[in-house]
Amino acid sequence: MYSREVPSEIAKTPQVRFLDNPKCALRIPRLDDIWEYLSDLSTMGQFASMGQGLSFRPDGKIPDGATKYSDQCFSGAVRGFRSLGRKTMIHELPREEWVSVSGECVEALRRGGAVDTPQVLLSAYRVSRAQWRVKALMDRDGHAVTNNFLVCRPKTELPLEMFWAIWNSPIGNAFIWCRTDKRHNLAGTLARLPFPHLHRGDVERVVAAVRAYTGVFPVVEPGHLGALPEPDTVRRALLEVDAEVLRLYDLPPRKERRLLDLFNGAARPGVPCSFGDYFDSGFRPCVPLHEYLSDDYRQMTVGTLRQRLSDSSDPGVVRALAAAEEAFTMGGED
Repeated sequence: MYSREVPSEIAKTPQVRFLDNPKCALRIPRLDDIWEYLSDLSTMGQFASMGQGLSFRPDGKIPDGATKYSDQCFSGAVRGFRSLGRKTMIHELPREEWVSVSGECVEALRRGGAVDTPQVLLSAYRVSRAQWRVKALMDRDGHAVTNNFLVCRPKTELPLEMFWAIWNSPIGNAFIWCRTDKRHNLAGTLARLPFPHLHRGDVERVVAAVRAYTGVFPVVEPGHLGALPEPDTVRRALLEVDAEVLRLYDLPPRKERRLLDLFNGAARPGVPCSFGDYFDSGFRPCVPLHEYLSDDYRQMTVGTLRQRLSDSSDPGVVRALAAAEEAFTMGGED
C-alpha cells in the first residue's frame, strides 16, 4: 500500500523562472510572491555588517591556568555575553560575564571580539520551532559575544532602533522562517533580508515607536526585579513597532495581511505578554496594520458603517457596503 503525501503549501509560479537559471532548485520559498515584490530593495548586508561571535578553543587545547570566562575579572578578559538565555526579553540584555579574547583561549574572534561598538545581537539559534525564529537585543555599549550570537553592526548612521525593530518584526522573522528549516540562523542568509527605502520621517517614527515600547518597562538596578507593565500595554506598544516597520515596506494590503496571518496562533518569544494574533477574530478586511491600529480607522470601518446604517432600507447602500467589504478582504487579488 502506498502512502499519499499531502503538501503543506501550494504555490503557482511561471515556468520561465526555472528556465532563466538552469542551476535553480525546483523549490519555491514560502511567501515567494512577497519576497519577489520586495526583490528590488537593497539588502540588510548593504546597511549592516553581519557575522558570528567568537568561538573558544577546545578545552584540551587551552593552556593550564587559562580562563575562558568567569563572573570575576581576569587577565585578558573583557565584559561580554556568553549565552542569550531563554528568559531574556527583547528589551533586555543577557547576563554579563567576563570573557577572554586572548589567542590562547579563542580559536576565532570573527565579529565577537570587538568591544565599545554599538550593535544589535541576534540569537544564532532559532528561539522557536514556529514562525518566530529570532530575538534581537540592543547592545549600545558593545560587548564581546560568543558564537551563540549573531552580530548586526550598522555601516551607516542609522540608529540601532531601526535594526532592532526590523529583526524583531514579522517581516524579519518570516524571512528567516521561509529561508531555512535548520536549527541555526545563518549570518549570510540574514544579510539578504530586503531593507526598505528610508526617509527621515520614516526613521523618526520607528525610533519613537521603539522607545515607546522600551519605555513601558521600569528601569531597575541590577539584581532587582521591577513590576512589569500591564500585558495589554506591552502588546499595544509592540504592535505599534511592528506597524511602523511594515509601513516602511509598503506591501499591498493583501500581501501584508497574508504575512501577518502567518503568525496566527504562534507564541512570540521574548515579550512579557501573550501576544496572540494581529487581527481580531473574524476580522476579514485587508488593511495595513498601522491603519488598523489607528483611532480614525476604528471610526470608519465597513462594520461600523453597517451598524450606523442598519436602519437604512436603501438597496443601493446595502450593495455598496457589500462591495466594499468584498474589495478589502482576502478573497480578491493583490
